[in-house]
Amino acid sequence: EQPGRIDAPVLFDHRLHMQSMVGSGIDPHGAPNERWTAGAPLLGLCAALWGWWTTLAWRFLDGPEFAAGALWLAAAAVWLGAQIVAARLRLPERFAGVFSTAVQALVPVLATAGAVAISEPLRGAVMRLAASVSTTELIAIHVLRLAAWGTIKKYRAGLLPRYFFLSGSIPDFAFAVSAVALTAFVITQGAVLSDTGLLIWNAVGVLVFLGAAVTMYFGAPKSPLGWRWRRVVAGREASTLAPFRWPMNLAPAFCAPLFWLAHGLFVIKLLV
Repeated sequence: EQPGRIDAPVLFDHRLHMQSMVGSGIDPHGAPNERWTAGAPLLGLCAALWGWWTTLAWRFLDGPEFAAGALWLAAAAVWLGAQIVAARLRLPERFAGVFSTAVQALVPVLATAGAVAISEPLRGAVMRLAASVSTTELIAIHVLRLAAWGTIKKYRAGLLPRYFFLSGSIPDFAFAVSAVALTAFVITQGAVLSDTGLLIWNAVGVLVFLGAAVTMYFGAPKSPLGWRWRRVVAGREASTLAPFRWPMNLAPAFCAPLFWLAHGLFVIKLLV
C-alpha cells in the first residue's frame, strides 16, 4: 500500500456511508440534515393552532363548559407531547406504514367525537363555541394551511413522491389560498358564501386531508399494501418517509386533527 493512496473499496464504502447518512436525515458531520426538517415554522404552527383553540375556550366558555374545554386542551397538549417523544425515539419512522401517522391523525378526532357524545359539559362547550365564534374566524384559521408549502419544498428536494405532491401538497396549499381569498372577501365586502357553499368548501377541506393521508400511508416504506402501490403507481419515486420524521410528523399527527376539528365546529355552526 502506497502512502497517501486511498483504495477504491475504501472510497466506495465511504461514499455509501455518506449516502446512508444523508438518506437518514443526518449529514456526514452528524448534524440534522435541513432537507428533512421542518424546523421552527412547523412548531409555530402547532402552537398557533393549540393557542387558537385555547382562546376560543377563554373567550366563550365558563363554568362546567370551561372546565370540560380546559380538560380537552390539556389532553391535546399531552397528545402533542406524546408525538414529540415518539418522534424523538424515531418510532413513526421505524414503523412507517404500520404505526402510521395517517392512522394517528384519526385518534384525536375520534376520541374527541366520543367524548362529546358521552359528556354533557363538553357537548355544551362545543355547541357554545359553534354559536359564538364568527364565520370569518372559522374560515381564516385555515390560512395557516399555507404551511403546506413545506411539503412542496420537500417534493422539489426529491424527498416526497409526485403522487403525494399532486394529491396532498398542491390541494392543501390551494385550499389555504382559497381561505385567504374568502377571508379577504368577507372582511372587505362584508359578505360570504351561502351555507350550502360553505358546507361544500368545508367538505373539500376535509377531502384534501384524506387524499394526503391515503397516499402517505400507501407510500410509506413499511405499509402492508405499499409494495404494490409503489410498484404500480410510484415506480422508482421517493417514498413518503419524510412526514414520519421529526418534526414533520407533527403535521399529520397533531396539526391535521385540529384542522379537522375546526371543520367539524364550522359544520355544527352551519347546521344547528
